[in-house]
This record gives sequence, C-alpha cells and structure tokens, in this order.
Amino acid sequence: MKRSVINQSRRGAVLAMVIVLIALLQLMVITSLGGAADDADEVVLRIQTLRAFYAAESGAVVALSDELRGITPPGAGELLALPNGVAVFLQTPWDDEGGLLVVEGRADIARRRIQISLQ
Repeated sequence: MKRSVINQSRRGAVLAMVIVLIALLQLMVITSLGGAADDADEVVLRIQTLRAFYAAESGAVVALSDELRGITPPGAGELLALPNGVAVFLQTPWDDEGGLLVVEGRADIARRRIQISLQ
C-alpha cells in the first residue's frame, strides 16, 4: 500500500512540474513573438518612409520638368497623386518668387520633405 501512495504522489509532482514547464515555455514563445511584431512594425514604417521620400522626389521632378517644358507647374497647396503616396507642393518659386520649391511626400503616416533652391 505504501508503495502505491508514494508512486501516486510522485506522479502528481511530475504532472505539476510538467504543467509549470509548459507554462514557462508558452511565456517564452509569447515574449519572442512580441519582439518579432515590433520588428515587423519597424520594417513597415521604414518602407512607408522610403515611399514618402520617393513621392516628394517625384513631385519635385514633375514640377521642375513642367517648368522646363513651358507647362504651368503645380502651385502651392496642390496635390500630385502617385501609386504609393502623395506629393504636396508646400511652397513654389512660381507663386512667391522666393526661389524655393518645397515638396512634402506622404505615404500612410510617413512624411518626407524636399527643399530645392532655384536661382
């Protein structure tokens, strides 16, 4: 009789240890996945930032090429819709004769500005 009681208590202790180990393993997995999600968010933000920069650069190129071809270039406050973003013309040398072209590229929450000084 004593042996079966001892074996049952050992089995109970082993079962409790296994449950604790499984819980610890789950905590480790959840912690590592949380870090991976943060990394994924950072990658998405970097991609959006790059798209915003390209949108600003494209807007500046469009404005300058329009001016060189004799076409009326975009004015301050106008938007240029692009496949992955928007270029917003904040300041143009054609509107205020300041000689400064400022274009802001936007892609989701990312924003990038390009300033070009024209002489």
